[in-house]
Amino acid sequence: MPSLEIYIPYKIPVMTLGGTVLFPRTFMPIYIFERRYRRMLADALSSHRVFIIANRADGKTKYIEHDSAPCSIATIGIIRMSTLNDDGTSNVILQGLNRIRIKDITQEKPYRMATISEIPNDLDQPSKDQGMRQKKLLDIIKTRQAIGLPSPDGILDLIDSLDNLNSIADLAAHSLSKGAALKQRVLETFDTNKRMDLLIKSLSQDIEHKKLDLAIEALVGQDKEPLN
Repeated sequence: MPSLEIYIPYKIPVMTLGGTVLFPRTFMPIYIFERRYRRMLADALSSHRVFIIANRADGKTKYIEHDSAPCSIATIGIIRMSTLNDDGTSNVILQGLNRIRIKDITQEKPYRMATISEIPNDLDQPSKDQGMRQKKLLDIIKTRQAIGLPSPDGILDLIDSLDNLNSIADLAAHSLSKGAALKQRVLETFDTNKRMDLLIKSLSQDIEHKKLDLAIEALVGQDKEPLN
């Protein structure tokens, strides 16, 4: 069955959310409550059903009504579900489609709009040493689970079932990376192998930090044991 093409307009609404990074082929729940974004959502639902999720360029996560400039590299998403609540707010499920580069902000009111250029996905490009990197990531996830680091249910089977390193890297970054700064770095790393290596390095560091914490906890526990 042929896949349906999704129309991507030249100018797209931008939702700037500090501490938030959307990846291609992942899903994100969003609560729409501001009036400007209610208007944006209504317009998107009546037309192309797409808008951009962009992290704040200044790295801040605190909410302010008049947000700062967005990161130039972001992800365009398509609305897969939208539920209008009695108070006018909405619950939305957005699916990431593709990395984009924000070229120019064309308007700020009633909501932010920008012109963009798409960054091609290298989905069909063979990745050198894909099997090695995929196996290394799976081993890291198993170790994380064994020492008590959080990971979503079913993530091992899902990553093991994928045959494209680009999809694997984005899914793992979405599911396992800590902090928006790291996620933004991963999003801005276009080379799939480099993106995967960055992710593996970061997740391995998490494991070392957790092992150190466990070792310290064990030593503290020994100190608290009563003397016979």
